[in-house]
Amino acid sequence: MKLYFRSLLGAAFLMAAALGLFCLLSEGETGTPDGEALLPTVARPGDGGEEVAEIQRRLTEEGCYIGEVSGVYDLLTREAVRQFQRESGLPPSGTATPETLRCLGLPAALDALAAYEERRLVAAAVDALCPDGPYLVKVALAGVIFRRVSSESFPDSAAAVLFGETAFAGVKEYDFREEPSEEALRAARDASLGLSPCPDALYFYKIGTTDRFLLRLPVKYKSGDFVFA
Repeated sequence: MKLYFRSLLGAAFLMAAALGLFCLLSEGETGTPDGEALLPTVARPGDGGEEVAEIQRRLTEEGCYIGEVSGVYDLLTREAVRQFQRESGLPPSGTATPETLRCLGLPAALDALAAYEERRLVAAAVDALCPDGPYLVKVALAGVIFRRVSSESFPDSAAAVLFGETAFAGVKEYDFREEPSEEALRAARDASLGLSPCPDALYFYKIGTTDRFLLRLPVKYKSGDFVFA
C-alpha cells in the first residue's frame, strides 16, 4: 500500500516539474547555454540584479514586458510575469517560479525545481490546515511533514504523506491550483532549514481529540489548539 501511494500520489507534485521541462523542450532548449549560470530558484518583487534583467529581456522577447531592462523586479515586471504565466498555462502568481524560468528558456536545475515544488506543496498544506494559525505553528506543521518524509516509517515524498495519511485529510479540500500564501511559503522554507520549534515531532493534533494513541505521546510543542508530539 505504501508503495502504491508513493508511485501514484507522489507523482502529483512532480507534474509541475514535468510541465516546466516540457516548456523548455518545446522551445528547443536542451541544456544550460554556455556562459550562463543557473538562476535563483525563485525571483519575486523586490529582487534585483542581472538575473532579473535576463528575465525582463526574455519577457520582452515574448511580448509581455514593455518597460526598461533595469534589473529591478518591480510591479511592471510582476505584471509581465503574470501575463506570461497565463499564456503558458501556469498559475499567474507574478513570481518567477522554476516552471516560469524554464518556460522562458532560462536555466533552472531540475533538482531545484523538484525541491521547490515539494516545498510549495507543503506550503499549500499549511494554508489548508491552519490558515489563521500563528507563524510558529505553521513552521511546526511544515516541519512535521518534512520529518515524516525523511522518516523510514512514512512515505518518502510530501505528496504521499499528505494524500496517503489520514492526519492530513483536510488538504483534500484545498484547491492546489492556487499559489500558497507568502507566509506559508516562508514557513515551509524555515521548516526545511530545520527551524521548526519541534524538529523531531512526527505527529500533531488539536486539543479535544479523543485519539488515545496521540494523547499518550510526549508533547514536544504546544501553541493554541495545536499540539505537536
